[in-house]
Amino acid sequence: MILTLWGVPVESELQLTDDVKIVPVERLPESEQKQVVIDHAFGVGGRMPTSALDFAAPESALVIERHVAPLTYDGSATPQHDDYMSTHEFLREIALVLTIVGPRVSLPAMLWFTFDDSDFNVWPRETLIYSARRSSQT
Repeated sequence: MILTLWGVPVESELQLTDDVKIVPVERLPESEQKQVVIDHAFGVGGRMPTSALDFAAPESALVIERHVAPLTYDGSATPQHDDYMSTHEFLREIALVLTIVGPRVSLPAMLWFTFDDSDFNVWPRETLIYSARRSSQT
C-alpha cells in the first residue's frame, strides 16, 4: 500500500517501523497511479489549478508491503475491509507524526497499491480505452 505525501522531502529510503518505509516518489514502482500523481501537479489535461498543491507533486510516499492471499477473489465470501482500513489509518497517523518532526506540515495525497508482479497490475487507462474502442469496432 502506498500513501504519497506533500511536505516531507526525503533523499533516500528510510525504514520508519518494522512494516513502514518512506521513499522518494521517483523511487516508487512505475504505475498508472504514480503517473496520475505526477501529472496532476503540472496540470496535465488542461485543468485549472485549484490550490497551491497543484503546482508541486508529492515528494515522498509511505509504503507498506503486504502478502495477498488468496490471490483470487471469492464472491461468496463476506468482504473483509478491516485490514485495509486499519492500514490506511495507520499510514495517516504516521503522516501526522511526521508533521511533529517537521520542518513543515505533511499532507497525505493519493493512496493506492501495486503488485510486485506487474502482470497483475491494471493496464494503463489509454490501453484500456484503445482496446475497448477496437473491440467495439469489430
